[in-house]
Amino acid sequence: MFILVLVTERFRISINGDDIFLNVGPVTILITAVMLLYVPLYGGIIYKYKGGKTGALIKSILWILIPCTFVFFDQSKSVAFIMAISMLAQLTIAIMKGWITVSKVPVILGLWSTFLLTPVIARLGDIINIDAESYELRAVRELTSESGLFGGRSEGIYRVLPNIDSDYILTYITSTWGVIAVLAVIALVGGLLVSGFITLSKSKNQLGMVMGSGCLMTLLVSAILNMGAAFGIIPYLSSFFPFISSGGSNLIVSYAFLGMILCIYKYKNAYPQHIDISISDRIRFRKKFKMADE
Repeated sequence: MFILVLVTERFRISINGDDIFLNVGPVTILITAVMLLYVPLYGGIIYKYKGGKTGALIKSILWILIPCTFVFFDQSKSVAFIMAISMLAQLTIAIMKGWITVSKVPVILGLWSTFLLTPVIARLGDIINIDAESYELRAVRELTSESGLFGGRSEGIYRVLPNIDSDYILTYITSTWGVIAVLAVIALVGGLLVSGFITLSKSKNQLGMVMGSGCLMTLLVSAILNMGAAFGIIPYLSSFFPFISSGGSNLIVSYAFLGMILCIYKYKNAYPQHIDISISDRIRFRKKFKMADE
């Protein structure tokens, strides 16, 4: 579906520098943001293979590799990394829950160790290490080091860093309102994510738990990357700080995931296990109901 979005006539795709957009009427949405919405759907995909064995595991892995490879080479390497981490977490939960009948510990260790040794991670490491003393990195470190508890030097920050309201929003908060303010923002968003994980861990709805875990992992990994860039720990990588970074794409992803999590919480006690009711079962049920009514 997500590949078809790129070629369907309903959307007009335009290339602006290195970014690809979907122009839907007055709204412009980054393709990378649309691809992040694939993560919760992956939970439904692997749910389809519930009860399967090695073949189901291979298919589940392919559903990770294909979209992540597409995003890695054509869109954003960091977004591919976020997607892969989130979907591997979902697959891990599914294996632990017994959706796929395999040796749990060896398979899970094999999946994560293989992922950490893939060229994707190696390439991402090269990107992080490249130009470690770049102008932007030095500027971020200087701004954060000069920030006090209640503010610092924020004059001319728009001329020093690009996309200050999205990519470097935490740097802006630190420089303008101080360390206490940025810690409060991080604590607020972090508390929301932690409470989401705690809520999902108590859910009896296994499908909802796996889908919600993918949403939360996407927000968590993106937040960690964004904080790393905002405080000068790593050079800039394409990411956003959930619910805070400006931009239609960032906010759409954040609040779409929040809506999914709230919906999952509403139905947290629904269908703890898969229930398959055949047509014949429904017919027999209706007959019994009519006989009892007569």
